[in-house]
Order: sequence, then structure tokens, then C-alpha cells
Amino acid sequence: MTQRRRQILIAENEFFIAMDAERAVRELLDCEISLCRRDHLDDMLAHSQRDLVLVEAGATFQECCEQAERIMKAGSQVAFLTANPNIREKLRAETSYPVIDIPFTDDAIRAFLEGLYGA
Repeated sequence: MTQRRRQILIAENEFFIAMDAERAVRELLDCEISLCRRDHLDDMLAHSQRDLVLVEAGATFQECCEQAERIMKAGSQVAFLTANPNIREKLRAETSYPVIDIPFTDDAIRAFLEGLYGA
């Protein structure tokens, strides 16, 4: 019996950041990866189940919490990508959502995925 490949969505407005995240994930996991702009996240979630969504953090803490709620309601795990130190620190202090700093390193992506999937 073949195991279903993980489905990962990267929702990031900066295309080069999304492509770099895709490359880092692909080097570690055998998975299907889709890319979209953050403002297309809800449409992407409505059309197919994702195991994980790496999403660009919203402009406010409240927006991030709302994003996470919609992603989890769709049956996906969530991790935030952000370069905003205020959002990053607030998410880490007040939630259990994983946060990956931008700019990120391959090691940071690897550590996150290994923690999540034991990859």
C-alpha cells in the first residue's frame, strides 16, 4: 500500500521567499507543494486538503490568529513566516504556533520539519 504524499501550501506574497521555502522543503520531504499569495489562502484551502500551510504572517497579531483559525478549521497544520520582530515575538509569547524567521536558513526549515514530521 502506498502512502499518500504530504500536501504543503506556501502562502507568501513575496515570490522569491515562497520559492526559497519550496526549495528548502523539497530537499527534505517527498511532498506536493503549492504556492499562492497570502490573499488567495482561503480559496486554496477551499479546494483541497493540505497537511501543512506555511503562511506569511498577517500585519497584526489578531490577523495571524484569524489566519491560523481558518487554516486549522480546514484541517491543516500552520506555521508562520515573518520578518516582523513584533509579530514574531507576540506569536511566540502568546501562542503555540510555530514561527520561522525571514530571512530563514535551510537549517531552520529542516529543524521545523524534523520536529513536525521526524523527517
